[in-house]
Amino acid sequence: MTAVAGASRIVTDAAQKRRVDRSWWLAYSVVLGLTLFIAALAVATAPKPFSLAALVLLVVVAAIVHRPERGLWMIAFFTIAGDSIAAPWFPFAKNFSSRESILFVANALVLNPIEVCLGAAYLGWVLRMAASRQWQLRRGALYRPVLVFTAFVLIGLVWGLSRGGDRNVALWESRPFLYVAGVYVLAVNLLPDRQAYRKVWIALFAGVVVDSVLAILYFRGLSATEKSGLESLGEHSSALHANAFFVLLAAMWVLKVRSFRYLVPLLVTFPVVGFAYILGQRRSAFVGLGLAAIMLSGVLFRFRRRAFWSVIPLLAVVFLGYVGAFWNSTAAIAFPAQSVKTVVAPDSLSEKDKSSDLYRQIETFNIVYTIKTAPVTGLGFGHAFYRPLPLADISTFIWQAYITHNSIHWVWMNMGVGGFLAMLYLFGAAIRTGTRQLMQDARGLDAALLMTAVMFVMMYGLYAYVDIAWDVQSMVFLGVALAHIGSAAGAKSVPAFRRSVELDAPLGELKAASS
Repeated sequence: MTAVAGASRIVTDAAQKRRVDRSWWLAYSVVLGLTLFIAALAVATAPKPFSLAALVLLVVVAAIVHRPERGLWMIAFFTIAGDSIAAPWFPFAKNFSSRESILFVANALVLNPIEVCLGAAYLGWVLRMAASRQWQLRRGALYRPVLVFTAFVLIGLVWGLSRGGDRNVALWESRPFLYVAGVYVLAVNLLPDRQAYRKVWIALFAGVVVDSVLAILYFRGLSATEKSGLESLGEHSSALHANAFFVLLAAMWVLKVRSFRYLVPLLVTFPVVGFAYILGQRRSAFVGLGLAAIMLSGVLFRFRRRAFWSVIPLLAVVFLGYVGAFWNSTAAIAFPAQSVKTVVAPDSLSEKDKSSDLYRQIETFNIVYTIKTAPVTGLGFGHAFYRPLPLADISTFIWQAYITHNSIHWVWMNMGVGGFLAMLYLFGAAIRTGTRQLMQDARGLDAALLMTAVMFVMMYGLYAYVDIAWDVQSMVFLGVALAHIGSAAGAKSVPAFRRSVELDAPLGELKAASS
């Protein structure tokens, strides 16, 4: 028996050695093949950095398939970090058909790295469920409003194409909307707890910091003439993402979050984000930040009334003094004052700002006129809006005839009254659900992040009323915010949620909560 057992062990060891050898040679062949492929790309595309960018994308895709939840971190960071103005070469949100991108492949390839990474995350998620034989779809509290809104997006796309709409324009207009549902479903199903959501928020805000650095470097490289005539330092929505950065800092103070592990990096990078924000001069974004400040003041009044009366009146007096001092200034530091001026005294604006506002007013008139021609169905994506009143030529914006600054009415114009109501349903459900959850558990870093998600939805809705908002970056940001709200409200284990929140709560609040 001993001899038989020894022979069996020898056979088993030999078989295991063969499997190890086969695995080693397979891995070696894959690495060698990938190396030769990248080398061939480098030779074919030199001196362009395409081969390096392609290698990074391949590694990212492989990592996402292996660990799809990390794909959400990567998608969040790389999407927000890029900017088509400050860094036109940055490839993540650009199609493989964009010649300025370092990942340009061919004119007809309308896919982009975001979609590749989203596909890899879904593939990794499906493979994981297949391996464990546990097929489960978590929906979260906002699944229905997200699904209804996405359905109307698809209806608008089909309706527009069936009426002869431009296919390229229709796809370009509708694609970003689909990222909201794509990110939402992935996040709700792949992020199991609040610690996982923290990491995605870290990735988003790291992207905001990188985007701010790129914007500052871009500004420093401009000549004095270019700086004086600069219309925008970055994407329209970059300032809106910076708003969320500022709101998180304020929310951590309002809720007395003393998590220095997260607070210190925010404070260190605040000057960079703030400087780029001032240089960007996005008045519409600052108005949204003002709305968030009012809401945060209300939260402070509810939970820390003594701090409210100690701080808010003083800040109000200082801010009013600042607005008065810089009312007629055109310096960069006067940008917040000019934003207030836009709201309370639009007739006192500079000629440049008046011209911008007049363009928006005429554009809004044209949008309303277009809506009245098809109020129920809308035009569908891919159709230019009507212009009974002529608009100034801004041909530098290639979508001038299709995409408008009033992004709220734009939805009605393209998706009909059903799409418009679905959008209001989505925003209203998110704000209501998130606010109710905050009122139940307003403690710790996770509550501050949830508050940031709710405030972002509010700011986004206001911003979309006056500026171009349905862009790729904002859709990914909005998808994360909605998923966080939906997951927090749909959490089955409330005690576990409270424990994770209380880890970052001040000691006094912990004692009060336990008593």
